[in-house]
Amino acid sequence: MMPPLVLGAQAGEDILDMCAAPGGKTTQIAALTQGQAHLTACEMSIPRAEKLEANLHRQGAKNVPVMRIDARELDEFFRFDRILLDAPCTGTGTVVSGNEKSLRGLTEQLLGKCARSQRALLDRAMGALKPGGTLVYSTCSILPQENEDALQEALDKHMDCELIPLDGTPSESEARRAQEAGEEPRIESNALTEAIAAGQVSAIANGLPGTLTIPPSREFEGFYIALIRKRS
Repeated sequence: MMPPLVLGAQAGEDILDMCAAPGGKTTQIAALTQGQAHLTACEMSIPRAEKLEANLHRQGAKNVPVMRIDARELDEFFRFDRILLDAPCTGTGTVVSGNEKSLRGLTEQLLGKCARSQRALLDRAMGALKPGGTLVYSTCSILPQENEDALQEALDKHMDCELIPLDGTPSESEARRAQEAGEEPRIESNALTEAIAAGQVSAIANGLPGTLTIPPSREFEGFYIALIRKRS
């Protein structure tokens, strides 16, 4: 539930859920915006897209078009205020200690396939943002190859995008603005930063400060989350 909360979607905005099935986060975004956002869901798998549509209907999320295409091939015409990319991943954050069944299928080949897909999805997502738009990148993995490594490569390519730290530090643009104005930099707050400050969520260090790796615990499965903004 954290990625849609961090996304902070507002009524009237153009929003894309890039890898939407089975629809939990899509319906959450629809609920948070009272159905007043221009929300589009994307899913390349036909069976999963059908399940997504069924869940949207069951949850009462109306006027949410489902695009049955590979989000990596999204037309250059499209631009969005906010994008949620909860990328397909190895699912290492859901591995249960001592449970061999949860390790089934977790191979180097799967990791390589997921890493390539994640980089292509990030590249397309950053290209599809409007100036000033924001992107939430998340996975249910705790591996750097799928998380901070992939994101750093995308940021290096898209120089017009910047990381919005989720650890309570100001972004580069905010620090620069505050320095020029002679003010203290403003810290951007959201549901996740507030939960961390309150001690409700703990994170472990990773290779990209400002992004969060949440370890598996009794309260949470392991996941990764980052917030990116395209400069105006």
